[in-house]
Amino acid sequence: MTIEHSHEGDYSTRPRIGSLSAVATVGEPSTDRAAGGLFAHGNKAASERSVKQMLKRQLGKGATAEAVQQLYRDTRILFLAELARMPNKSPAVQRDLAARSRWSALSAYYAQVATERGLDTPAGIVLIELSLKCDARAERLGITALAISERLAKVSPKAKPWWMLPLPPAATTDSSTAPGDAADGQPDGSNGGAP
Repeated sequence: MTIEHSHEGDYSTRPRIGSLSAVATVGEPSTDRAAGGLFAHGNKAASERSVKQMLKRQLGKGATAEAVQQLYRDTRILFLAELARMPNKSPAVQRDLAARSRWSALSAYYAQVATERGLDTPAGIVLIELSLKCDARAERLGITALAISERLAKVSPKAKPWWMLPLPPAATTDSSTAPGDAADGQPDGSNGGAP
């Protein structure tokens, strides 16, 4: 900023655009964002975030990022393996399988932590009991998901909803006159001036 002297007194001026030097940008814009700064189609910025936050809440305050990432990988592997063997892959089935996979991964995690702390220690005993409870919950969810999947698979994929079915033929009425008869449709029996 410079100070200029004028007839009225001193005042500050801003530099002219032509006298400014080019400033390097802070960095390349994120590849997950479009030109206007909004998230671009197909970005992966927040993918897996909700599942990881859920796993972190279930692990508690002392959860490390590595433990959450490992649990997420285990959950994803279990989910995809279970989904592949299901006869129907509807959203209801996927919801139950996702919960089953999460509880199975938590069961394995707590069993591993219990082994590290010692199975005969009070902390190890508590963790093994928690692991068994998680496993029982996962088993119930697996049975439910399989039952829903089998039930939905029995529904024929070619079955149409009732509103898509063709209408039954309209009931025909017997007319006292033959089609094309001159008196057809005229109350006075005339043919409306047709020869």
